[in-house]
Amino acid sequence: MGTTNQDADKAGEHALSLLAKITQHLQGMIYQFRLQPDKSTSIPYVSPQIIDYFGLTPEQVQADASELLKRIDPRDYDRFLETGRISAENLTPWQCEFRVTYANSNIVRWFLGDSSPEREPDGSILWTGYIKDISETKQIKQTAILGGIAMHAQLGSIPDLLFEVDEHGICQSIHSASQELLAASPNAFIGEPVHVFLPKRACEAILQAIHEAQLAGSSHGKHFALDLLQGKRWFELSLVQHNNNHTRITYLTLVRDITEQKKAQDKLRIDSYAFRAISQGVLVADCERKTVAVNDAFTRITGYTLDDLEGKDFAVLYSANHNLDSSLEIQQLLAQNLAFSGEVISHHKDGNPFLNEMTITPVVDENNVATNFVCVIRDITEQNALKIAIEESRYLLITIIDSAPSRIFWKDKQSRYLGCNKAFAHEMGLQDPSEIFGKTDEDFFPSEYAEKFKQDDAIVMSAAEPKLFYEEEVINSQGMHDWALKSKVPLRNAHNEVIGLLGVFDIITERKEEQAKLRKTQQALLESNERYMDLYEFAPVGYLTVNENGMVSEANWKARSILGIKRKDLGKERFARFVYQDNKKYWQSQFALLKDLQEGGELAFELTLSNEEANTHVDVKLSCVRTSAMENQSMVRMTLFDITAMKQADTELRQKEAYQRSLLDNFPFMVWLKDKDCRFLTVNQAFLQACGATSLEEVIGKSDVDVWTPDLADMYKKQDKSVMMSRAPKTVDEIIEVQGNRLWFETYKSPVIVGDKVLGTVGFSRDISSRRRMSNYEQFRSRMLELVVREENLQVILKSIVSGLEQINPAMFCLIALLDDKGKQLRVASAVSLPAGFVAVVEGMKIGMGAGSVGTAAFTKQRVIVEDVMTHPYWTKNRDVAQQYGIGSSWAEPIHGAKGNVLGALGIYHQNAQTPDADDITLIEQSAKLISIALERHESISKIAHLAYFDDVTGLPNRRFLFEQLKRSMAMNLESGANGALMYLDLDQFKTINDSRGHDVGDMLLLEVANRLKANLHAADTIASVGGDE
Repeated sequence: MGTTNQDADKAGEHALSLLAKITQHLQGMIYQFRLQPDKSTSIPYVSPQIIDYFGLTPEQVQADASELLKRIDPRDYDRFLETGRISAENLTPWQCEFRVTYANSNIVRWFLGDSSPEREPDGSILWTGYIKDISETKQIKQTAILGGIAMHAQLGSIPDLLFEVDEHGICQSIHSASQELLAASPNAFIGEPVHVFLPKRACEAILQAIHEAQLAGSSHGKHFALDLLQGKRWFELSLVQHNNNHTRITYLTLVRDITEQKKAQDKLRIDSYAFRAISQGVLVADCERKTVAVNDAFTRITGYTLDDLEGKDFAVLYSANHNLDSSLEIQQLLAQNLAFSGEVISHHKDGNPFLNEMTITPVVDENNVATNFVCVIRDITEQNALKIAIEESRYLLITIIDSAPSRIFWKDKQSRYLGCNKAFAHEMGLQDPSEIFGKTDEDFFPSEYAEKFKQDDAIVMSAAEPKLFYEEEVINSQGMHDWALKSKVPLRNAHNEVIGLLGVFDIITERKEEQAKLRKTQQALLESNERYMDLYEFAPVGYLTVNENGMVSEANWKARSILGIKRKDLGKERFARFVYQDNKKYWQSQFALLKDLQEGGELAFELTLSNEEANTHVDVKLSCVRTSAMENQSMVRMTLFDITAMKQADTELRQKEAYQRSLLDNFPFMVWLKDKDCRFLTVNQAFLQACGATSLEEVIGKSDVDVWTPDLADMYKKQDKSVMMSRAPKTVDEIIEVQGNRLWFETYKSPVIVGDKVLGTVGFSRDISSRRRMSNYEQFRSRMLELVVREENLQVILKSIVSGLEQINPAMFCLIALLDDKGKQLRVASAVSLPAGFVAVVEGMKIGMGAGSVGTAAFTKQRVIVEDVMTHPYWTKNRDVAQQYGIGSSWAEPIHGAKGNVLGALGIYHQNAQTPDADDITLIEQSAKLISIALERHESISKIAHLAYFDDVTGLPNRRFLFEQLKRSMAMNLESGANGALMYLDLDQFKTINDSRGHDVGDMLLLEVANRLKANLHAADTIASVGGDE
């Protein structure tokens, strides 16, 4: 411990020694000054300069600084202490100029002190700073004041300076009044050049004026400016030639300070410029309200010039005929010297009225008497029209939103509700949508739901990406649980900044219940018919299974088409291979979560998949369920929903209008508003796209006949009239022509009612073509599967499939052709609508290349698409037949059995040349598989029935068939009285043949015996194998 203290002392001494050496080279004195709580003072540290500055050593002031304070000049002592007191109280820097006197000497030196205070733990104040000698600087300033340049310092306060100079600028005399302004005796300047007592710029002006006076006799109005201690001052110089007794020419010179006059002129010039340049119209009138001045803006707004209004009362701006109330108010206010501000109807010079925002202000003198009136006007006609247009637009938007059947709301960035439509307010238990403002989800939902909704909002706004068409469980105002189909879209301002979000949702609880029932029915159907069919394969969505190692072990056709994987490669590829590169890390994290799930746990997320075979990317939504790891080595069953189109639509969504317009254009369905004459008032972007328009101007003010075909326009008009007449909303499924294609749309139309008056209609429409087509096909497929399960007659099933396909697409004519037992020729199993002559041509047709479409498809085992039979080589032989029966195109899909063998072909025909789309391909492909299921199910049932009643060695009826036949024959004989015979045969020594030659030879013997017996019996006779050789 002792060693440490010694080292610290040595280090401190070294630091002080080094500091002393440094301060010896400084021009100022460095010090620390301490004021203790008992008001005693000390200087703990001071540099050696204290000896020169105060005549004291550092040791003399280290404990007591009172001796140094005695050196302060009495004239500065109080100021020195006062500035120190203020610095100590406020802990602000201390600065002070002061003098120091020395004993037994007349020397006085000036010093400048500068230091910063800090409070010590015991309450003392410690200043640290420096003091420097400024005596030389002070001396220079004093000399300047006392010298001849004093006139430069004082010139700013001189009212007039009069003196006389000769042609060379030599001072001859100074006016007595001016002599008092000079710091020295006037005789000191007589005979001296003017630059001795005047600044350089003033001298230059005087010499230039002397030169002008030599030519003209005088020089007047010459101005010059000087930068003096009082600031910049302006002077006017006048100089007159003077002849002293005709002996010598001198010049009387007068210098006058015109600074205030110059300022007044400048202010007047600036005010005049501002009066002319201001964008608002200004009229100035005298005390009798007669016009004396107008600016350019006034003339531009009203058309009146000063010549038109000079001397006239400014009441011309507010005629009492149009502004009775305002005119009276103006008279009353101006009579009290009070200003008026308001809107009046004024008239242009050409007589056209305009809305005028006007202010009239009295200008009063010191006696509060009005000397002038200033009238400021502004034409707000366009602004007022814009305000009205905005209000009308807002009314239209509110009408549309409130009439929408969906629940709509919008929030700010803090997830606070800014507004909603009536449907949402009702859902929340509110009487009016305005009650929602400022509320949050915590005001309506339990905390766990509110927190989840807030997190969803934050994700949508932070990512600046919409979240569309997702299902979520909610609680309604009665506390009941419901399911909602939701969409949330970020709202942006004019700078493309996210300022909140828009939400739209529909209650789908009933639909969810129906879906649950459908799933239950489908599950029961799958379990009861697992041996014969796999509905899993034909699902319109993708299903696949991934094992613990991430390998794709199962996948239906939809999943395989999305991934671009073949059935034979299942179990060989990892799912990660098909994940788009940018999503691979995300998939790894989600797969890890799936592994951690308990059995039966669910997880849903979105991914972008890469189909290398098709060189495409597909956006999918995955719904995953964790299964037992022991179940066929599977780990996760996934459902893939292709959301590529939805994502692309989301990407193309743009903010094209202001905040309120963006609410309308963000709807994913067509929206329009019409007046009572069925003319469009507004539409959204979806509507513009559907009708092929590029801007609102192409639609607004027009009717349906200007947008749609005549038949559709007439139908829409009748619907609108019906809705307005009934005063009730209506929902219909109808056809709308979009870009030349007639599609099915679900349309909701509602009357717009304000008070008790019907003003028009509002409509919403969404495309359900794909859903309707898929729904029809799903119903059709379910009916066909029911027929198969009920083991309906095969011919009935095949006919039902043909009829169902033609109902789904009335433009199609279908045919099912099956191969004969040899697999060489076709026989028509079902053809409902095709002409009999055409069917006869297909009947018995040999399969092969060029044998029409169905014959070629059955031969090549591949799909055949003939878009135009008149030009395709496959129809060269039968082109005349096709032309005769009006066949334009022909498609064919081979019907494959479970073992890959071809059972026949499904033929699809159209009257005109036709190319199949993706939905058509899916339809014929899955229909061929349905036919395959029906055929193989029928064959399986036939085999089972045959095995139940016939011997598999001899092909003869077995014991069961014999006994049933005996019962029938005996019953018939009893009824008819006929007789019958029964013969029982047995082969002798048959066992010996089996033992010596083998059972195969024994079977051959039995078969030969059976054939000989059958050859010798009548058709009505029955021969059966009872067992063995009997």
